[in-house]
Formats: sequence, C-alpha cells, structure tokens
Amino acid sequence: MSTFYRLGLIGYPLGHSNSPAIHAAFLGQFNLPGQYKLYADADLQRLLAAATTGGATMEALDGLNVTIPHKVSCAPYMHQLSDAARLAGAVNTIVIDREEGLVLSGHNTDIAGIKHTLRVTGKISPLSEQDELTGPAVLLGCGGAARAALVALADYGFTSFVLLVRSFDSAYAMLRDLDKAGFDPRLLQRITVISTNESDRLMKEMQLLGQASVFINATPLGQRAGDSVLPDWFRPLLHGFVRETLVFDMVYAREGLTPITRLAYELGFCKVADGREMLVEQARQAFKLWTGLLPSFQIGLKALDEALSA
Repeated sequence: MSTFYRLGLIGYPLGHSNSPAIHAAFLGQFNLPGQYKLYADADLQRLLAAATTGGATMEALDGLNVTIPHKVSCAPYMHQLSDAARLAGAVNTIVIDREEGLVLSGHNTDIAGIKHTLRVTGKISPLSEQDELTGPAVLLGCGGAARAALVALADYGFTSFVLLVRSFDSAYAMLRDLDKAGFDPRLLQRITVISTNESDRLMKEMQLLGQASVFINATPLGQRAGDSVLPDWFRPLLHGFVRETLVFDMVYAREGLTPITRLAYELGFCKVADGREMLVEQARQAFKLWTGLLPSFQIGLKALDEALSA
C-alpha cells in the first residue's frame, strides 16, 4: 500500500456523509499523509473501475467505504469476502491490494459498530461473558442494515429474535439469503416475523416484545426531512417495552435527537443510542483494515460531533 493513503466513500447520494471528517481526524492522530474523499455515482461498475485503476474522476485508491445503494451489489465484485461480509451479504469496507496483482477484499465493519453500541451504551455483555442473554432482540426492518444487525446480534449470543417488517416477502427473502450464506439454522427457527401493518397482532405480541433486551431501528425512519412524525403504531410499541431495554436507532440527527430517541427519553428509557457511536466504531475498524492502526474512538466521535454542529 502506498505511504500516501488514498481513501474514499462510494455511494449515491452522499451529501449527508460525515465520514471525511472522521477519517481526517484518524489520519491526523497518526500523522499519516492521506485523503478521504466522496465519490457519488449510481453506477457501481464505473466507480470500482475508477477506484482500482484510476480515471478522470478519481485517482487509484487504497481503500473504500461503501454505502447505499452499493453495499449489497458490490459483494459479487470482491475477490475475497470476510466471514462477516459473507453472512451479512453486504460490504461496507473494501481493501484494495496491488502487491500481488489486484485483489479486492470486502468486509463489513457495521457489525463491529453494532456490537460496540450493545456493549457500551446498552451495558449488555456478550454471551461469552455471562450465562445467558435474557429477552429477545427486536429488530425493525429487513434491509441491508437489518441483516448486519441480525448477524451481529447472533454473534453476540442472542438466540431469540423478532423482526418487525412492512413486507413479509422481503423478510422471508432476507431469511432465505441468510440460510444460503450459512447462518445458524437453529437461530433461523427462532426468528418471529410480524408485520407492522397488523397493529392488532403487534399489541397482542407485546408480552413477548416487552421483555426485549434490545430494540433496534434498522430502517431510515426519522432520517429524511418530514419524518418527525412517527407511525401511529410506533408509540404504543415502544411504550410496551420494559424501561431497561436498549433503544438503538441506527439513524442519527444533524442536531439533537432523532424522533425515536426523543420518544425513548420521553417514555423514560435509561439506555438510548443513536447511530453516531456505530458510525465511529465501524470507521475505526475500516481504518485499521487499511492502515493496520486502530485509532481512538474519542477522537473520531469528537470529529463527528464537530462536523454535525458546523
């Protein structure tokens, strides 16, 4: 790898990204020369070709982060996939190695970011450090972020899951993909799928849902402008959880709280997290894959908060 680190983020659109600020801080921590740029393009093949060989829009790069809509679609282009990326069916970090020909290695550091939030904010120890994890993990969504969350939760030691989804077809497609990727079949049998369109069943299942150790929003709910009003079913759902449940919203707000974290605090939950810590931790792990150096979490979080307040 070159001594000048050429790094970047590919996806479309990218106007909201704070990753350049985080990685600039990481490069600065170790006094490493380098840059981290945004490359917005809906054409994945064009992006990867330019990133690996150089082109009119970018120099040849050493490493990439990947975001929507390319996390899932870029996996088949990788020469190697980490176990986490293979199970999640999604790549958010690419290491570009040219020492022995061109090798693209795909990784998923979102999983590490999710585990960090479970441990630090949720005060939940993994199963390897305790006898059992009580209560199910409740997950809203069935897209790429939800799949990474499910892999992280299973690896953490959870054995019971509830998926809240709009579409049964999408949910079962995700479960079939997980099965093909080698996800533990015993855990697949312990996933309950409930449609958010069935508000009556949602309320009937609150005895199961209410004892959850963690609730994760793995959808863009609350991220877009105009999303300040949550669906009618959401408040009674959250109200039904015990107040020791970790409420983890993968979304984060430019200013203040997300609609979900605001409601969680209003209802008296004591363990509430947005997506900031996950973003910083996945960035730390990506930086380590590119450079071999693990930067400070606090330096990354400070850079993110400064970018959000600018």
